[in-house]
Amino acid sequence: MKKVLLLLICCSNVLISQTIVQSYDTAGSYTFTVPAGVTFVKVECWGGGGGGGANNTWSPVVQGGGGGGGAYSRIDSVSVIPSTIHTIIVGNGGFGIPHFVSGYPAPPAPGGSSSFDSIVVTAAGGWFGGIASDTTNGVGGLGGYSANCIGTIIYAGGNGMSGAGGIGISPPNRCGGGGGGSAGVDSSGNNAGVPFNYSGGITVTGGGAGGMGGHGAAGTAVAGWPGNAPGGGGGGSRHQLIGGDINAPSGGNGADGKVRITYTIPTAVGIQEINNQQSQIEIFPNPTTTTFTITSSDKIESIKVYNIIGELLFTETPNNTQSTINISQFSKGIYFAEIKTEKGIVRKKVVKE
Repeated sequence: MKKVLLLLICCSNVLISQTIVQSYDTAGSYTFTVPAGVTFVKVECWGGGGGGGANNTWSPVVQGGGGGGGAYSRIDSVSVIPSTIHTIIVGNGGFGIPHFVSGYPAPPAPGGSSSFDSIVVTAAGGWFGGIASDTTNGVGGLGGYSANCIGTIIYAGGNGMSGAGGIGISPPNRCGGGGGGSAGVDSSGNNAGVPFNYSGGITVTGGGAGGMGGHGAAGTAVAGWPGNAPGGGGGGSRHQLIGGDINAPSGGNGADGKVRITYTIPTAVGIQEINNQQSQIEIFPNPTTTTFTITSSDKIESIKVYNIIGELLFTETPNNTQSTINISQFSKGIYFAEIKTEKGIVRKKVVKE
């Protein structure tokens, strides 16, 4: 999960407002706690991409289909209550399936749905690419359906392309189908297969491109390419009969989906610089990339470091007139160091570059 400060407006060293973007980019379950003062959030979801298909026969002429891209869903203003906890699910990318000849394998997996509280905002994952069988190429998986999404703005994922192969098609033209591209913030995802069967759906704004289908010169077997985040479908694999043995690598994995939450911290709860004491306090270097040192004319009783939205990140009790704080593990941005002495409290802004 990533948290990014988009906008900071300052006046006389007092924080007016901040717009925060939190992105969840890896498949899994997360929780989001609404910050103080926040009553509306913007929620965006991308479904995971479907996995690419392979081949489950000894036939060297049929190829796997590409997986579909994930859908996109958004609500620009979701009503929330400060301090409440919401569940976020980032849909997994479907896995591509390897060749399996002694019976039908488990199919490649569809992409998982991504959601905010499951019934508030949901984006569907793309379907998996088909497995080639006997003389039939694997069909391309469908992109995430709009009908399976929840939101006020919804775009469907791009469809995967069917594998290209069969009697009469020369080996260089036999290829796995490309994966469909995921939907973006203002359009549906692009279908695979342009300009070639193995071409993945190209990227739209905010979406992920589909993976290419396996392709190459005669006598080569090539795995499908994975889809690109967020939510691109995996490409189908290309296989070949080489020296009497089948060589059939796996279809490409679909890319994980994504959830993005945007909100603004209002003036009343923004953390501010303060100076309620007579001690002489200095902080240097500022800005800094790794550490900063605090010096005081009086003994420092405690030091606390907060981020821009008031979360406590660090505390110590030096009982000295000088202390060095290491913030090398912190993200770039603005922080506040609160220094307490017997004469009062000072809170100063520290910039991490």
